[in-house]
Amino acid sequence: EFITYRLLFEFNRVAVIDAPLYAYYMNSHGITKSQWSRRRLDKLVALRQQIDWFRDNGFERALKKQTYNLAVNLGTQIQGMIETGYAPRKIYMLRKELRAVLWSNRRDAEFRKKDNAYLYEIAYPKVSWFYWTICGIISRFIRK
Repeated sequence: EFITYRLLFEFNRVAVIDAPLYAYYMNSHGITKSQWSRRRLDKLVALRQQIDWFRDNGFERALKKQTYNLAVNLGTQIQGMIETGYAPRKIYMLRKELRAVLWSNRRDAEFRKKDNAYLYEIAYPKVSWFYWTICGIISRFIRK
């Protein structure tokens, strides 16, 4: 993730062949199958570098896609950090970054999909709690 995109975007043409030249080993004890750990934060570093590179080189579609991926990964990282009791200060900093990404892309259709509501719940947990509390109170009054 740190270098492949640079190689692909460096050339005017890329050849594709229909041959299985790549084999992937599924490690049942690997990083993707294990509980959250600090090593997973490397993904955020890679995504930030990609976003900077795409912005600097004028690749708008790739920039939008990776910005969205950054938001999703920030949400995933924050959830993992909360579940494992990781440093609250780091969680606060990542939440702040997620809020900035969501705010700066608020007009982008990809960020406004209903499937992404969980990102807003992660970014703004107190607002989310307040919303659901009010919904519960209102529904009790409606039932009476």
